[in-house]
Amino acid sequence: MNFMGMGPLEILLILILGFLFFGPEKLPSMAAKAGKYYRNFKKASFDVTRSFTNTLSDDEKSIGKDMANLSNTLNQDLSNISKTIKNDLLGSDNPDKKPKTTATAKIEIEKTETSQAEASISELEERQKTEISLPTTPVTETSE
Repeated sequence: MNFMGMGPLEILLILILGFLFFGPEKLPSMAAKAGKYYRNFKKASFDVTRSFTNTLSDDEKSIGKDMANLSNTLNQDLSNISKTIKNDLLGSDNPDKKPKTTATAKIEIEKTETSQAEASISELEERQKTEISLPTTPVTETSE
């Protein structure tokens, strides 16, 4: 039997010392006061522990909600990025259309570049046709 970490011999020693110091008349009232103080101390320590536990629990709930919101936001962003990439590969919003392969995309880029180059060449040819040719006269040396 342990009471507050004390064995029976230690409790007996405290009772004997109490009889010697306070006498048999005051010892019961002193024991009642000691028990009352002990109960109050236990109650106060329990209240402090419960307060810390509740505060930590509230913080954990708040952190859990924040993490859930962050997770949802990241999932939505990843979904949007995935849709954008698929649309870019398909070239439209049509999900039935087969995606372009890398080779197909390169061919389309080359066709676009070729058509742009051809347009630039034809534009240069048009400019050359419309330029006015000035006659050139040979420069002759004159002697003085």
